[in-house]
Amino acid sequence: MDVNVETVLYHGMALNSIKLENRFDSTKASIFYQADRGKMNDSVQIRNIYIDSYVKNNSFITNLGWDGDKLIEPALFAFKTIVDGDKNVMTEFEPSFFFLKGNKWEINPNSKILYNSELIQLTKFKIFHEDHIVSLDGKISKNPKDWFNFYVQDFDLADINGLLGGDITLGGILNIDGGVADVYNNIRFQSISDIKNFVVNGELVGDLMVGTEWDKTNNSIGLLGNLKRDKKETFRFDGNYWLEKETDNINLNLSFDYTDISFLNAFEDPELYTQIEGILDGDLHVTGELTNPVVDGKLDILMAGVMVPMFNVGFGFSGGVDFGDDEIIVNHMDLFDQEGNRAFANMQIYHEDWSNFNYDVTLDMEDPRMSDKFLVMNTVYEEGSYYYGKAYISGIVNIFGYDELVQITVDATTEKGTELVLPLYGTSELEETSFIQFVEPEDTSKTEIQKEIERMGMTLDMKFHVTKDAKVTIVFEPVYEDQIVSRGEGDIEIAMDDYGEMTMYGKYHILDGMYNMRMKTLVREDFVIDPTSNISWSRSPYDANIDIKAEFLRNLDLQDITPPPGDRGGRKDEITGILIMSNTLMSPKLKFNIEARKADQEGKDAIAALKVKDDMLTKQFFAILVLQRFIPIYGSGQSGSGAMALIEDQMNALFDAISGDLKISANLSGTKGFKVQKQVSDNISVSVSGGVVEGSSESASSIVGDVRVEYKLNDDGSFTLNFFNESNTGADANQGGFTQGVSMHYQETFDDAREFKLLQGFLNIFRTKENDVEYRDEDKANKRKTPIPVES
Repeated sequence: MDVNVETVLYHGMALNSIKLENRFDSTKASIFYQADRGKMNDSVQIRNIYIDSYVKNNSFITNLGWDGDKLIEPALFAFKTIVDGDKNVMTEFEPSFFFLKGNKWEINPNSKILYNSELIQLTKFKIFHEDHIVSLDGKISKNPKDWFNFYVQDFDLADINGLLGGDITLGGILNIDGGVADVYNNIRFQSISDIKNFVVNGELVGDLMVGTEWDKTNNSIGLLGNLKRDKKETFRFDGNYWLEKETDNINLNLSFDYTDISFLNAFEDPELYTQIEGILDGDLHVTGELTNPVVDGKLDILMAGVMVPMFNVGFGFSGGVDFGDDEIIVNHMDLFDQEGNRAFANMQIYHEDWSNFNYDVTLDMEDPRMSDKFLVMNTVYEEGSYYYGKAYISGIVNIFGYDELVQITVDATTEKGTELVLPLYGTSELEETSFIQFVEPEDTSKTEIQKEIERMGMTLDMKFHVTKDAKVTIVFEPVYEDQIVSRGEGDIEIAMDDYGEMTMYGKYHILDGMYNMRMKTLVREDFVIDPTSNISWSRSPYDANIDIKAEFLRNLDLQDITPPPGDRGGRKDEITGILIMSNTLMSPKLKFNIEARKADQEGKDAIAALKVKDDMLTKQFFAILVLQRFIPIYGSGQSGSGAMALIEDQMNALFDAISGDLKISANLSGTKGFKVQKQVSDNISVSVSGGVVEGSSESASSIVGDVRVEYKLNDDGSFTLNFFNESNTGADANQGGFTQGVSMHYQETFDDAREFKLLQGFLNIFRTKENDVEYRDEDKANKRKTPIPVES
């Protein structure tokens, strides 16, 4: 009978192109099974797997093997099995081999295995590679005098790493010499084993020795062992284990003698903790059962440390840990940051038979015996960071947990040296998350949408007392340092319930601040923030109410806005430009003002006249900011070419700020005009058009011109902030020569609500972080949504 199968899958393993050949008659039988390729996992594959067996007269001659492929070497297992009339099964090996880590291991051709219902016997069963040996010899039977012996000589543990699945790697040289007897009645056991240079996941543990021996005096297994580093014993244990007892079956003494625990780095979590180091000293006594040990004693932690990558801070700690029945207690353990600042840690852990844990951990950073500040964060900017910088605090942090709930309470004050940066730029991967899940219904023609609300398993209650010692920088554009730098004070409370719903309350008063407005070389101005300014939160942590006032100064000639026949003789006055921001950080309202606080009455009247119309005031605000002069508002009697020269001078001043090699010139008569557009940076573009209309009955000429500055608030250009000055024509000219203003513009193309990014971004406010719904553009990755840089 012949069978051909394309593929067989079983528990993640696969066999391809399978061929089965079976031949039977009254005296003999033969089978031949072959697969072209076998796959154990993504990295382990073998070729030409086969089983060839011939059966005659109760004798089986079998060959099992495969060819190597990439990481797997070939193997061959050849043996003969005979079944006699007494139902004894005897297997004798022929020359056989396999590979481990490129080393060829052979099976002793004299190896024999005998099996029946009362006996398992291995005779001279030995696997060897050069001087490396694994040997099994002896009997397992009901005769208490029969011993089964096992022996391992110089086996390199690294040879089995390919069989461990990659989750853990071992290293070291293993030696074992032991045996077992009377396994059916009163088991007896003895062995001694050691591992030289034992390594776990690349971390050295040391030289480990474990010995066991049957203790006849109390019918138990005696245990002893030790750990050595640099030939010095740093840990040892001894005691007994009773096989026949169901309770109180262990009694062990553990002694730590300056034990190095750096080998725990083998189990580090790169996101939570790394660079573990420390020394343990003390004694523990373990009783009870293996599944529920009772630990008593005390350990002293000396010079221990750990790195917390999330905050990029290394913490050191030292102190005593007391173990008792169902409890672990830490009182006033010294805690240090990487700069040597000191705090205290207290911990109580209670449990019921090592389950139903209840713990209470307190970090005390305000005790007068400690340092006046403690470093809790020291991060640098990385792509997608929401904040970074250095943070020092004092106060109390408490972590309390039971069952599946953790409660974190913080009452902290910012201290000197704190510099927090909020980057409102950068990119992040955007993808649809688990808020919307598609399930397969009974009717496959329909699709159900299932919304899941998952518990976080954690609550937060955090109170921050922000002091003027903390420097806060909000960065809109990092290359040219378009940013707000401030110091202030206030109390802020942040809370999160078990379902991830966050709230934020409090007010931050800006006592000393500066807005550094930077638009490439077009604008480079430092606005001083008024100390009455503040930012407040009334519930949502994702937006804030703003009340910010900022000013800049200019020394300017007021002649251009003084009504004739005034002549100020070239005098310059101190002019203050004022930017007022209100409403919310994500939806700001901007107002502008100009003051001449030290000018004479004529100058103050001229400034007051600008405020009659908001469009005039806005136009002049940006004129003194960008062009560093006022735009003339009264006829000057100049010729058209002279007026055009004025525009030429102004535009050239503007373009000089943008690019030194760009100029315009005018040689015009009648009604002439021009238009120039310039991309200042990735986010800013400026377009200018202008002209002169010469009067027919008067010598005065009318200047017309449009200026538009567009500031992209995000990389795809869907959200822009526009400053404009447009000439009025036709009927609109009766309302004045120009219309000025500031506008915000949002544009997005979508086919349905799921692709409406602005809507989904709003809904994300009410979702947990894991359940956010975001999307990736086909042509390029979206930038992370950034709040509007209101100061611009």
